[in-house]
Amino acid sequence: MAESARESAQKARNASRKLQALATEERVAMLNRVADALLAKESEIMAENSMDVEEAGDKISQSLLQRLVLKPQKIQQLADGIRAIAAEEEPIRRVMSRMEVAEGLTLEKQTAPIGVLLIIFEARPDALPQIAALALRSGNGLLLKGGKEAAHSNAVLYKTIVDAIGPLGRDLIHLITSRDEIADLLKLDDVIDLVIPRGGNALVSHIQVSHGCEVTPQWCCCCNCQYDNVTFCLRVRGLPCQAVLQPSEVVLPRTLLCCHTCAKVLSRSCHAACCARPPGVQQLHVYKLSCRSSS
Repeated sequence: MAESARESAQKARNASRKLQALATEERVAMLNRVADALLAKESEIMAENSMDVEEAGDKISQSLLQRLVLKPQKIQQLADGIRAIAAEEEPIRRVMSRMEVAEGLTLEKQTAPIGVLLIIFEARPDALPQIAALALRSGNGLLLKGGKEAAHSNAVLYKTIVDAIGPLGRDLIHLITSRDEIADLLKLDDVIDLVIPRGGNALVSHIQVSHGCEVTPQWCCCCNCQYDNVTFCLRVRGLPCQAVLQPSEVVLPRTLLCCHTCAKVLSRSCHAACCARPPGVQQLHVYKLSCRSSS
């Protein structure tokens, strides 16, 4: 019997807490096993991807078809990228700042995982291992819904990744295969901490209207909104700084978050990059965020 949306989300939450309790070395070892498994299963992955491409045929646009195809060198690139994530500095409980508020009393600001992420993405199979690797390194549970055009590719990539992770894998990362489940998942704001829809404006607008969870709108991706382990960095071309959004300050629907220094540049760059006003955004709301110089 298939488990319910709530059961999947709750399993991901429980597994993420177990993952967070593991030593850095154990999570790094998991990521390296995932990279090795992708290379070992390359022939099988490419065969399943060919099935997706063949079934798609002329039913989808050329641009979508190009994103669907996994090129021969792609698996090696994915494995290299996962190993690079494994080699990064420990993202959990990293001390960001420390202040002595009274004699003998020190206040620390530490990074922390967001919790459970629901990520809805288009028919781009290479996104699945990239997202999974970031979640694994940063201690987050994951619910994934990929485009139906990449069903075969997503299935074999998912199986390869969770088998490589080990016993925790299938509870930590869930692959959602039915579109009907999305509506149920969006109501679970008590167990899903953040929703990231990555697709067309129709999808993003629908999620924003019907969600019960926190949502990072897809149009931010046009402006290079990147998941940086346990923080979200809003990076826009031309910004004099990098606005760092902590998990409690994620991008809200109908809102742009930036510092006063970046407000004017952001107002121009974001709307220009999107070629139109982002869905639902009527004005630019400016919030004071911590900023650091771009690297």
